[in-house]
Amino acid sequence: MNHKKFYGTLLLEEENTRAKRGWGIAVLRIIIADDEFDIVELCRALITYPGAKIVGEACNGIDLLKKIRELNPDVVITDICMPGMTGLELIERAKQEFPAVNFIVMSGYTEFQYAQTALRFGVWDYLLKPLKKAELNRALEKLDHELGDRAEQRQEAARVQNELQESMDILREQYVRTVWETGHTPTRSQRHGGELFVLDNAKLQCVTFCIDSNFTASSDEAGSLVNQVSDTLEHIRALAQEHSTLLSAFSDHLDAVCLLSYSAEQAESESETLLRAIRQEIRSLNSVNHLIHLTGAASKLLDGDTENIPTAVEQAKTALKWRLEKRQSSVLVFNEQTDAALREIVMFYTGEWENLLSDAVEHMNTDSAAALIRRVWSKWESENIVPGSRYFLLEQMLSCLNNAAEQLPRDEQARAPRLLEPFDVLCSGYSCEELATRFVELTAQMLENCRQFVQNRENNVIRQAKNFVTQHYAESISLAQVAKHVCLSTSYFSTLFKTETGVGFVEYLQHIRIEQAKKLLKTSKMRIADIAEKVGYRDIKFFNKIFVKETTVTPSEYRKFYS
Repeated sequence: MNHKKFYGTLLLEEENTRAKRGWGIAVLRIIIADDEFDIVELCRALITYPGAKIVGEACNGIDLLKKIRELNPDVVITDICMPGMTGLELIERAKQEFPAVNFIVMSGYTEFQYAQTALRFGVWDYLLKPLKKAELNRALEKLDHELGDRAEQRQEAARVQNELQESMDILREQYVRTVWETGHTPTRSQRHGGELFVLDNAKLQCVTFCIDSNFTASSDEAGSLVNQVSDTLEHIRALAQEHSTLLSAFSDHLDAVCLLSYSAEQAESESETLLRAIRQEIRSLNSVNHLIHLTGAASKLLDGDTENIPTAVEQAKTALKWRLEKRQSSVLVFNEQTDAALREIVMFYTGEWENLLSDAVEHMNTDSAAALIRRVWSKWESENIVPGSRYFLLEQMLSCLNNAAEQLPRDEQARAPRLLEPFDVLCSGYSCEELATRFVELTAQMLENCRQFVQNRENNVIRQAKNFVTQHYAESISLAQVAKHVCLSTSYFSTLFKTETGVGFVEYLQHIRIEQAKKLLKTSKMRIADIAEKVGYRDIKFFNKIFVKETTVTPSEYRKFYS
């Protein structure tokens, strides 16, 4: 927890308990100090200010210091000359130990120069003896108002500090979340990273966690599992705050990310201690249930520079990918040699199957895509591959699938089919042997979604084409003109139109025109030649021929029949 924010909250709570009476503070706590008992009693009698409460008395400077420690007053009314310690010595010492205590000095005329010195020490006011009731109560009222104003200012400052801290926490979380999701620093925040993260003489480390589940738990069990994981992650968060500075943290459905910093001198030992404690927490969780599996991953320690934050996040994210082959490891730490070997292997293997998989997706051929995935996966399993490489292969396959799916015909107005993410496949509790089957199932589902998407899109294209014909049938429109209107090639549109409607485009256009001619023949007294021209035919003989083909009677016979 952020200590500044914590103490700011305490300050707000403290101020709120001292509720205002419209001005000042709730109770003005007073100690009276004088070596003459009669003066103390006189002060008691003279103080009538409604907000005042006398909480103690003292007869010398030493006794007064003790009472201040015990009673925590707001104001001390003291004589400037007392045995044991002079009033000036008392004020100077008390102001160092109790800076919040305010002093009102009682002084005789002959001690005026001492009163001036006391004012330089920061006393609130001085009163001349003999004391006057009005002056004493006016001084207390003025002080009460001043303390009330100070309390309001402190409360406002604490509120502003809390809001600023909350805003900074949100900005830091957004910064790290963007780096996690995109792999690079947010452009707008790049210049302000140094303001968000204080990393002087520090080392950086990113620690992330992922929950794998086999999704077989009942709803009751699922709630219990969520609570177990939440408790474990909360314990881990507390450990992180104990051994490091928690710069930022966030969690999503299946993963949690923490960005930590350590003092440069203690970084290695503190990081080692923290990771050891995290391993113990994760083992404890994983040992009590078999429905979920929590894994942690950590970056190496990097120099405390905001430019290294993306590197730290990427290292932790990369190490997390190795958990398929290292399921017994509760916390995986990034290693450059392993990472380099994996990338080299993936680069070597990918070229031979990518084109085939892209082609299968392009033609939405689920069987070909499934067979290829099984074949590549089987070959990969039979080789002596570096641990963690299955994730890289899977990631490469998913990237190939998604890129190919992006190239399928799509309408900007419609939603594209959802693409696959590696975590969708990995975070499922499946063994390495079961992953190929799971991957094939998800690929088939994705291709079916794409097929449905394309089908819906094609239905929309035909609908647009029919609307265009309905609006322009009287004009000299062509297949090419309508294909251009729906943004398709002429040949593809011709095939698609016939597949969807069962008739060719020209035949459909003729049908629409003849239907309109039939309506005019029934309802108007226009000449047949004029009707032919109105529905798009300039040649009366050709119109008669098409009309007979559509209705088996001539236009004249049709009109006579319905007249």
